Amino acid sequence: MKMIRLYGIAVLVGVMMGLTPAQEAAGQLGFSVGVNYSKLSDIDLGSGATRFEDASGWHAEIWFDMPIGPLAMRPGLRYMQAGSVFEFANDANANFRDDFNVSMFEVPLDFRFRFNMEIATPYVAIGPVIRFPSAGRGEVSGMKSLNIGGGFGVGLEMDLGAVLLYPELKFTFGITSFTEETFEIENIAFTADENQQLNGVMIRLGIGLK
Repeated sequence: MKMIRLYGIAVLVGVMMGLTPAQEAAGQLGFSVGVNYSKLSDIDLGSGATRFEDASGWHAEIWFDMPIGPLAMRPGLRYMQAGSVFEFANDANANFRDDFNVSMFEVPLDFRFRFNMEIATPYVAIGPVIRFPSAGRGEVSGMKSLNIGGGFGVGLEMDLGAVLLYPELKFTFGITSFTEETFEIENIAFTADENQQLNGVMIRLGIGLK
């Protein structure tokens, strides 16, 4: 997993270095909505490993797409309801309520590589994500207020005349830790044996305004 993150960072640096200021094109405003499935990485409690449940939620994003030849740069602002990511998958920690819903604002910067075809334009997208998470209910401390993630996705750009549709499947992964080394849930301390990451999958549909 660490090698995948390092490879993703290297690709992002290469893409950004390849962009030139002389390339300009008209932009496009759009928005996306969809469902997401998130999961915190497993932790070692000393006496044994434990893992968290998969959590489901939803997200909505507004973005601005700027074509640059076969590429497109897409900065956005996304609100995500990640769900109960702190819910344990085993019964060892069932003595407290762990259904703490986590929400976050995210600032993604996607670079889309487009493959022009007659009917639709398939693309791959990759880019960094700045996250600002918060717990919606309950007592969770030690969750970082800012962390960095990354995203990789595939999709289709479909021209319907008045609008463009963007069905998309996207994978997100943590680069920096989602929590401090020691975090607490209802005053019970947990120590992650390494960086605690939040990873997930998003299934979404975007609409671009011409």
